Amino acid sequence: MQTRFKPAAYALILMREAGYPCVFYGDLYGMPNDGNIPAVRELPLLMEIRQRFAYGVQHDHLDAPDVIGWTREGDTEHEGSGVAVVITDRDGGEKHMFVGAAHAGETRSCVIGEQDDVVVDAEGWATFRTLDGRISVYLPESAADALEHDRELHRIVRETA
Repeated sequence: MQTRFKPAAYALILMREAGYPCVFYGDLYGMPNDGNIPAVRELPLLMEIRQRFAYGVQHDHLDAPDVIGWTREGDTEHEGSGVAVVITDRDGGEKHMFVGAAHAGETRSCVIGEQDDVVVDAEGWATFRTLDGRISVYLPESAADALEHDRELHRIVRETA
């Protein structure tokens, strides 16, 4: 059974502004010769999101011990950029987070986590949700439609939820 820790750890590694992202071979491809350790199913999608959409100013929302989140506003150089991430290690939860006033009225789609779309309010805030012990990653609706890795991942997430 896949642990829920690794997707959360990779969300922290890949989606945040600081640091140098590192992905382990075994987590990307699995390690069948070492006790059949499976690949992290979300990892290809997280890597694509990092490369294409995780840009701009970061806003941390780290005000609770069991539900944390952050956003990246995006920038003008990367079309459709901007991301919101919510992680919990216990019960499902939500975070009211700032994505940037320039995004007022935009729809954000959950590409990891199977949550409903949210609409950014007039001041640039939205409430993002996640399930028990999981991560949720949201992108602007136009960016979500352009992902290469999401179709297979959504099928896998539904099967394991």
